[in-house]
Amino acid sequence: FESLESRLPLAGNVTAELSGGQLTILGDSADNDIVVVQSGGTVTITGNAGTTINGAPAAAFTTSGLEKAEFKMESGDDHLFLINVDPSGDVVVEMGDGNDIAEASNVDAGANFTIKSGKGDDLVGVANSSAGSDMNVEFEGKATLFLTRLNVTKNLSVDTKDGDDQISIDGAITVGEDLTVSTGKGNDVVTVADLVTAAPVSVGKSLRIDTDRGN
Repeated sequence: FESLESRLPLAGNVTAELSGGQLTILGDSADNDIVVVQSGGTVTITGNAGTTINGAPAAAFTTSGLEKAEFKMESGDDHLFLINVDPSGDVVVEMGDGNDIAEASNVDAGANFTIKSGKGDDLVGVANSSAGSDMNVEFEGKATLFLTRLNVTKNLSVDTKDGDDQISIDGAITVGEDLTVSTGKGNDVVTVADLVTAAPVSVGKSLRIDTDRGN
């Protein structure tokens, strides 16, 4: 008989490094599940569901100033949760192929905030966060996106490929310049409205929604 352990999804190992003010997280081909929390000058990465960090259940780093945070999760059905991460520069998230979940709460990028999702059925949620320059969210597969309570100094762009996508941008959203949503072919639902709080969705220059030839 095949053992139960052999039929369970592998949780894998995530490599974490902090060097020269840059935090780099690299996943593997297994189903990684991690939480990254910054508290002052300490960044803690914790593995869930059997995922290890540098071969251990968790890893912690101290820094006098986080400059950039980069997360490359590779393939597998991954789950990444960022909490209170606030580098002076960019936040870059690349989820890779697989049915992934990326969440961010109270993440404040001093420069650009970029989230890229590969092929698969992916969910991205960002709340109470900001970008000192641009925020870009890109999907290669089926997209489910929730953005709420955001402050983007320059441009906010969302780009998806073909598929039945659900895009929700609502509740105290401030975009200094342009807000652009572009989806491919499919039965897409795009909502840009105040559905969560009494605060408005504010766009400094232009709002453009392009759903290609879908519905």
